[in-house]
Amino acid sequence: MSYIYTTAPKSYDGFGTIEIEVKWTTKSYDKDTPVRLVQIEDEHLQWQISRYQSGMYPVMDLDEFEERVSYGLIIRKNNDIIN
Repeated sequence: MSYIYTTAPKSYDGFGTIEIEVKWTTKSYDKDTPVRLVQIEDEHLQWQISRYQSGMYPVMDLDEFEERVSYGLIIRKNNDIIN
C-alpha cells in the first residue's frame, strides 16, 4: 500500500483507494481546500495519481507534504494542536 496527500475530492478516488484522514487544509487568500491523506493499492498507484492530476489536483508524498507544512502552505484544520 502507498499513502499520498491530495486536494482532489473523494469523487476522484477509484480502485480501492481509501480516505484515511482530512485534518489539513491549504492556506489560500480566497478559499481553503481540504488536504486528504489516502491509501492506494500499489498496483493502482500510477492510475490514481494520473486521475487526480487530470483534474489539476496536486499529489504529494510525505516529504513534499511536510515541506509545504513547514512553509505554512498547508495548515491543520480547526486549529488542531500538533503533538
